[in-house]
Amino acid sequence: MQGRKLLRSVTFHDDPAQRQLIGYFPEDAMKLAVECTWSEYVKHTGPSTSNRK
Repeated sequence: MQGRKLLRSVTFHDDPAQRQLIGYFPEDAMKLAVECTWSEYVKHTGPSTSNRK
């Protein structure tokens, strides 16, 4: 049995050594990966100030 492919999500930083792992997500669960990653981003940067919905 082969393992499932996983997507790795990390925080952004210019220095790759400073990036922190958010998590690993199943390849077929891209929506979950995006929602978790966005949630971490908003938690650290605050809500969007854009008027786009």
